[in-house]
Amino acid sequence: MIKNRGKLIVRHGPMWSDKTTWLIEKCCGKGCKVLAFKPNIDNRYTGKPVLKSHNGVEVRAVLVNKDRPKELLALAEKVAGLERIVIDETNFFHRSLVKVIERFIKKGIDVYAAGLLLDSDRKEFGPTKKLTYLADEVIEGRARCDFRYANGYCTNPAKFTFAKRKKESQLVVGAVDLYGAACVEHYHLLHVTETKNEDWLKRLRLPKAVKFAPEIKEYLSTLRLPYIRRPLNFSPDRYPRIEVGADTMRVGKTTAVEVLAEELKKMKLPAMASLEDWRHNPHLKKSYQDSSLALLNSQKWFIQRKFDQVRLGAKNKIFIQDVHPEMDFCYALTNLILGRMKLEHFQEYVDYFYSLDWAHLPAADVLVYLTASDAVVIKRAHASLRPFETIDDNYFLVMKRVNQAWLAGTKYLLDVVVLAINTDNFNFVKNKGAKQKLAKKVLEKLAELGWRY
Repeated sequence: MIKNRGKLIVRHGPMWSDKTTWLIEKCCGKGCKVLAFKPNIDNRYTGKPVLKSHNGVEVRAVLVNKDRPKELLALAEKVAGLERIVIDETNFFHRSLVKVIERFIKKGIDVYAAGLLLDSDRKEFGPTKKLTYLADEVIEGRARCDFRYANGYCTNPAKFTFAKRKKESQLVVGAVDLYGAACVEHYHLLHVTETKNEDWLKRLRLPKAVKFAPEIKEYLSTLRLPYIRRPLNFSPDRYPRIEVGADTMRVGKTTAVEVLAEELKKMKLPAMASLEDWRHNPHLKKSYQDSSLALLNSQKWFIQRKFDQVRLGAKNKIFIQDVHPEMDFCYALTNLILGRMKLEHFQEYVDYFYSLDWAHLPAADVLVYLTASDAVVIKRAHASLRPFETIDDNYFLVMKRVNQAWLAGTKYLLDVVVLAINTDNFNFVKNKGAKQKLAKKVLEKLAELGWRY
């Protein structure tokens, strides 16, 4: 009697996307002879020969040397009437696992396999990807993103695994102590690489409609984002410095500065709000009329004013700065990427920016970073554009990507504590409770650093 061809079902996804839980369910079919395998180096939760999920559920399994997948064939031969094989952590096995699974399928045995498609650096990991080409069905799992705002977790599904500390090689077995799950937007904000990760261009997720001119791309490959201000250490003899930045315009930076200063004063705390005050910029309106030179002059005006504001600060008050200086740099960079500013003018801006003595200016103790989903950003932009602002949607989306690319580098290059706040459903403009919560979250972060009021 000729057996029908077996089927191959492959499930992949980041860590904590229920891959092992799914395999355990496949081991529990009634009246079906099943044999489960896993690589012998997978000892995250137990050294016993079992498949064990993150929540503690387990079934018996056979440990196999990761470099000798052919051992599966001999072990399977010992089980009469075998109908189903379950294989966990395919990413750890040698690439010859693919041929072994093909043998099982030809024998009429169904194979359920699960593993990582990519490692924490988002590089292909083991034979899992090749198995998806062979599979009759591919299931892509998702986990919860580990990025946490001050007002709750990210709700985007996680597609990637990220590393919480530096790794010495690709194959490093670990659990929650070493790895986490991240969505596309927050992967670079969470992942720790072996180097300082200064190659910000690789972190930039531009909208498909935005393309670099060749000379712009070549220039950007050599450009370094600014992380040059002097980090401060806690001292009870001074007041803390707070700066407010955001993904882009129209997320609520200036309002947050005003609200924060107002709420702190209600608590009898001395606070000073340092506002951007765009109304005094003589070049701003003309900069929206497709004038690269006016745009250059406008950006130079903003950064000079920002330098002066941060330099003066407030000696006897909590200092709250509207828009951190590095965000001004990201504004200019966004204009270059979108072709609104000529390369020669951006280069002049960069020279001007770095001519200022940033190295002797203090970085913030806390950066309050406001974020919003793409849809919310666009909705707010359409509702609040000033009459002279001629900006398309890509401007806001590109600016968001540029600012997040800068933010991802802070954990390597600028010692500042980031307090991220999702503003999608957090209205501190009108909601009294939200205003109080904003101030509370900032004070809690300052308390972690040593200031207690």
